[in-house]
Amino acid sequence: EIDWRIKMFNGLLEDLKQSKCVLVGLGESFTLKNSEDELKYIQFYKTLKEKLGARDYYIVTQAEDDLIFQCGFDKKHVAAPFVFPEDEENWQDYMKWLSFTLNRQLLVLEMGVGFANPMVIRFPFEKTAFLNQKAKMYRVHPTLPQVTAELGERGYAVQANPLDLFVEA
Repeated sequence: EIDWRIKMFNGLLEDLKQSKCVLVGLGESFTLKNSEDELKYIQFYKTLKEKLGARDYYIVTQAEDDLIFQCGFDKKHVAAPFVFPEDEENWQDYMKWLSFTLNRQLLVLEMGVGFANPMVIRFPFEKTAFLNQKAKMYRVHPTLPQVTAELGERGYAVQANPLDLFVEA
């Protein structure tokens, strides 16, 4: 029997293939805490980059290191307020990009976002998915995957470690 997480992840990958725009949120768990895990994080970022392909995407990360940039992500498509707190221009680019996604097919993919800083990703991503009726949202978190009831059939809670899900799939 296929694990429900794998089924959900396959659904996520299918929605990713169908999406024109993808908004990715990476939570506080994406800060590299010890060097033994570095390879796993690098593999995650490479897999994510591969899955995003040529899609129009933007990533907001709460990581406190610049590993995402070392893995080839363009700073023009990544807002990292905990790495570059003074980078107001980058945040404005993100806001402009976000405004262009309204009423367009959008996949909101939130991974490892808890309640350490909910005003950066968790709450704004929920609001974005709610306001854009063409958006689908996947929240992947080992203990806090719940999505708001207002999203209805467009919100998916995946209780899993996003690193494990992406690296092992």
